[in-house]
Amino acid sequence: MKPTESKTDSSITAVNRTGEALGSPEEFMAELRDLARETAPRLFALCEEFGDRHDAQVEYWGMAFDD
Repeated sequence: MKPTESKTDSSITAVNRTGEALGSPEEFMAELRDLARETAPRLFALCEEFGDRHDAQVEYWGMAFDD
């Protein structure tokens, strides 16, 4: 029996309502890897420039989430 899919925000999460294992161990790990890649936050940096391209530094690092 296949799990149903539940749409939450912009990601799709598998919902196992049978209590049975979802595929083989390899298939399950592949699904987990895909889920981690699809929902990973994006990294960004805010930088400060000194003068007209004389020097610069990273002031902050951050993570952007889809929600």
